[in-house]
Amino acid sequence: MYFIIVGILLFTGCQQSIIKKTQIFMDYRNMQGQKYVNGECSYKECSENFKKKYEELFGHQKLDFSKYSNEILKELWKVDYIISFHSIEQKYLSEVENIFENLKKRNLDREKCTMDSCAEEIFDLYIKFGYFSKAKELQKKYPDIIKEYIPEVIEDTSVVKNKYKLYEVLEDGKVLKLTSIQIEKGPKVIIFASTECEFAKKALGIILSDENLRKYFEENGILIFPINTSISEISSISEWNKNNKLKWFVHSSRKDLSKDWENFDITKSPNFYFLKDGKIMFQINGFVPSEEKFKLELYKGIDKINPK
Repeated sequence: MYFIIVGILLFTGCQQSIIKKTQIFMDYRNMQGQKYVNGECSYKECSENFKKKYEELFGHQKLDFSKYSNEILKELWKVDYIISFHSIEQKYLSEVENIFENLKKRNLDREKCTMDSCAEEIFDLYIKFGYFSKAKELQKKYPDIIKEYIPEVIEDTSVVKNKYKLYEVLEDGKVLKLTSIQIEKGPKVIIFASTECEFAKKALGIILSDENLRKYFEENGILIFPINTSISEISSISEWNKNNKLKWFVHSSRKDLSKDWENFDITKSPNFYFLKDGKIMFQINGFVPSEEKFKLELYKGIDKINPK
C-alpha cells in the first residue's frame, strides 16, 4: 500500500510540474511576442528565444503523452504547436503528431485545441512546413472541417538543386510548380507580402498607379507570398497574375526550399528589399503612412540599385 501511495503522489507531482512548465512557457512566449511588437527583437531572435526556453523546460525528457489528463495534454499541445510554428523544425512537429495520436484515441481530435480544432491546427502546421501530401491525407480524414483546396505540387529534381526557389502558381491556382529565380545579377526589388494585407494592397496600388514605378517594378520586381498556415490566398494570386505583369510567386517554409531566403524577413507585409547584384542595398519595412513619403522611399531604393 505504501508503494502505491508513493506512486500516486509522484505521478500527481509530475502532473503539477508539467502544468507549471506549460504556464512558464506561455508566459515567456507572451513576453517575447510583446518584445517583437515593440521592435526589441527580430522575429528570428524571438523564435530562437522560444526554442531555448522550450529546451530548458522540456528538452531533457521524453514525455509519455498517454499518461497525462486531457487538460494537460491540450496544454502540452499549445506549447508544441507554438514551438513548431515558430521554429519550423521537424522534431517539434513530431511531438505535435504524437500528441495528436493520443488525442484521437480519446476522441478529442475534433475538439478545440488552441484556436481551432486539433485536426485543423495540425493541418495548418503541415501547410506551414510545406508538407502538402500530409495535409492532403489529413483532409481526406476530416473533409467536413478541413475544406481548403490543396494544389497539386510539381517539383523537378533539377530545380530543387538551384538557389532561390519559389513556386509558380498555375492553372487558376490548382498547381504549384517549383522554379528558381535569378536575383544575383542586376537590380531587383523583392516584395514579401500577403494579398489580404491592407497595407500591401495600398502599397501595390500606389506602385501600379504611378507609370514610372509600375514599369520599373514590372521589369525588376518580384512579389512573394509566404505561406503561413493558409493557402486560400493562392486563388487571389492566380487572379492577380492574369491581369498584371508584376507576378506573384509563393514561398514555402520547407527547410530545403527556404534556406536561401534566410537573410530576408518574410514576417512583415509588405517588406521591400532593393538588391544590386544580389546584395541588399536598401529596405522598406512595412508601409510608410504617407503616400508621398512612401513614393519617395521607393524612388530612393531604386536610386540605390540603378546603374550609375
